[in-house]
Amino acid sequence: MSISDPDGPVSVREVAELLAVHPQTVRRLIHEGKLEGVRIGSRLFVPRAALESLVSRQRRNPRL
Repeated sequence: MSISDPDGPVSVREVAELLAVHPQTVRRLIHEGKLEGVRIGSRLFVPRAALESLVSRQRRNPRL
Protein backbone atom coordinates (compact mmCIF):
# COMPACT_ATOMS: atom_id res chain seq x y z
CA MET A 1 0.00 0.00 0.00
CA SER A 2 1.39 3.31 -1.00
CA ILE A 3 0.25 6.79 -1.77
CA SER A 4 0.52 5.99 -5.48
CA ASP A 5 -2.20 3.30 -5.17
CA PRO A 6 -5.31 5.26 -6.23
CA ASP A 7 -7.76 2.91 -4.51
CA GLY A 8 -5.88 1.70 -1.46
CA PRO A 9 -5.87 3.05 2.06
CA VAL A 10 -3.38 5.75 3.02
CA SER A 11 -1.14 5.51 6.08
CA VAL A 12 -1.42 8.03 8.90
CA ARG A 13 2.05 9.31 8.02
CA GLU A 14 1.10 9.83 4.37
CA VAL A 15 -2.13 11.62 5.33
CA ALA A 16 -0.13 13.88 7.65
CA GLU A 17 2.28 14.72 4.83
CA LEU A 18 -0.58 15.46 2.41
CA LEU A 19 -2.37 17.71 4.92
CA ALA A 20 0.87 19.28 6.24
CA VAL A 21 0.03 18.32 9.83
CA HIS A 22 1.64 16.11 12.48
CA PRO A 23 0.70 12.40 12.41
CA GLN A 24 -0.74 12.80 15.92
CA THR A 25 -3.21 15.34 14.49
CA VAL A 26 -4.40 12.69 12.02
CA ARG A 27 -4.79 10.17 14.86
CA ARG A 28 -6.75 12.77 16.85
CA LEU A 29 -9.08 13.39 13.91
CA ILE A 30 -9.69 9.65 13.70
CA HIS A 31 -10.27 9.38 17.46
CA GLU A 32 -12.73 12.32 17.38
CA GLY A 33 -14.65 10.71 14.51
CA LYS A 34 -13.81 13.47 12.04
CA LEU A 35 -11.83 11.07 9.84
CA GLU A 36 -12.43 7.38 9.26
CA GLY A 37 -9.59 5.09 10.29
CA VAL A 38 -9.05 1.40 9.62
CA ARG A 39 -6.64 -0.77 11.57
CA ILE A 40 -4.81 -3.38 9.52
CA GLY A 41 -2.76 -5.48 11.89
CA SER A 42 -1.08 -2.99 14.18
CA ARG A 43 -1.08 -0.12 11.65
CA LEU A 44 -3.72 2.55 11.19
CA PHE A 45 -4.84 3.61 7.71
CA VAL A 46 -7.34 6.06 6.26
CA PRO A 47 -9.53 4.98 3.35
CA ARG A 48 -8.82 7.20 0.36
CA ALA A 49 -12.52 8.14 0.06
CA ALA A 50 -12.50 9.34 3.69
CA LEU A 51 -9.43 11.47 3.02
CA GLU A 52 -11.02 12.97 -0.09
CA SER A 53 -14.18 13.69 1.91
CA LEU A 54 -12.18 15.47 4.64
CA VAL A 55 -10.36 17.58 2.07
CA SER A 56 -13.67 18.47 0.42
CA ARG A 57 -15.17 19.50 3.79
CA GLN A 58 -12.04 21.53 4.59
CA ARG A 59 -12.42 23.53 1.39
CA ARG A 60 -15.89 24.58 2.53
CA ASN A 61 -14.98 25.07 6.22
CA PRO A 62 -11.21 25.44 6.82
CA ARG A 63 -11.27 24.45 10.51
CA LEU A 64 -10.25 20.87 11.29
